[in-house]
Amino acid sequence: MSTRARHASGRVLLALVCVWPSAVLRTTLARSQTSTAGGQAPIVTFTDDIGPLLSANCRPCHFKGGKVFDRLPFDQYKTALKLGSRLNTRFKGDNADLVTRWIRAGSPERRGPAKGSPSLALMAGRLRR
Repeated sequence: MSTRARHASGRVLLALVCVWPSAVLRTTLARSQTSTAGGQAPIVTFTDDIGPLLSANCRPCHFKGGKVFDRLPFDQYKTALKLGSRLNTRFKGDNADLVTRWIRAGSPERRGPAKGSPSLALMAGRLRR
């Protein structure tokens, strides 16, 4: 192989090593983010997303009157929180992605401050005193 050919193949290899992974990463990130007005994926919560998903897919067994409601009541946040990633054993595709996003977000119950927690304005006022 001539010197010129070795240099050319080295440049091609360098381009593949440096450019290709960043292009793949950009494509993967673009696919994983659902765009909203703010440009970020909305926060997935139990109340708005996971509860309705469970209701639509896990009735009648895991809801009132169901065979396993007493052991695993899926209408309750604490049950879903306890199961965590095991919820994904029955879901595929977009539904599994939704559960994964919920877990990665810290498994929030609802948007905004948690019930009974002081508001940010109240907390800021306490810190100034």
